[in-house]
Amino acid sequence: MGSCSPRASAWANPTSALSYLLPAFAASFIGAATLRDGQFHVGGTIVGVLMLSFLANGLVVAGVERAWTTAAQGIVLVAAVTISTFARRVAAR
Repeated sequence: MGSCSPRASAWANPTSALSYLLPAFAASFIGAATLRDGQFHVGGTIVGVLMLSFLANGLVVAGVERAWTTAAQGIVLVAAVTISTFARRVAAR
């Protein structure tokens, strides 16, 4: 058929999708941190996906290397979780 699926070849590389792992986790955690603190939901995940997509596309257009795009996504994830935690502690006072 022109493509080789893992089922047909009986071989798959377990590390083939590692580049999708950080953005997937980051989008869900950013979504949980932005709309409703600590609750995962579809709307928040969509917000996280859009934020990370705009960030990644902007960095690609600016000519930034892929490694720095991944680092920027990680920094955004850490910042979102930190801000959410700080806001929750302030609201609890």
